[in-house]
Amino acid sequence: MTSASARVREIEPVRASVEVAVPPARAFEIFTKRMTDWWPVEYAMVPTPHEIVIEAKKGGRWYERGSDGSERLVATVTAWQPPGKVVFDWHIDANWKSNPKLATGVEVRFSPTAKGTRIDLEHGGLEKFGAQAETTRAMLDGQGGWGDLLRGFAKAAAKG
Repeated sequence: MTSASARVREIEPVRASVEVAVPPARAFEIFTKRMTDWWPVEYAMVPTPHEIVIEAKKGGRWYERGSDGSERLVATVTAWQPPGKVVFDWHIDANWKSNPKLATGVEVRFSPTAKGTRIDLEHGGLEKFGAQAETTRAMLDGQGGWGDLLRGFAKAAAKG
């Protein structure tokens, strides 16, 4: 007899990368402290205008705060290692709602290059989306997904 966890088929993580012409410390700062500048407002789960906050510590929250003061949890910081890496437990479900009981992993690495910094993002544990895993993966890897989000980040980084 097979256990329930052994029956779950692993889903290939979503991976996206971008290179920016700023040093790793600056790229890390723009990614974690200026997310409101580059994260699309149409992705907000709270009334706009909104603010995106990442608390700079292991166990910190990544959340949105709406104009009405409401907050929605996006993720929890599981590793805070500036300027090289930040890791999150992502709490957004397949219906794009905050779900603190769900945790898929998002790791973002900032590596120095000759011209600045390479940012590599990997979103794994997608099998936790259950029957919606393949569809959700396609959305995270498609138009408007992590690749487009990193390109938006790169535009913000280019502005300084």
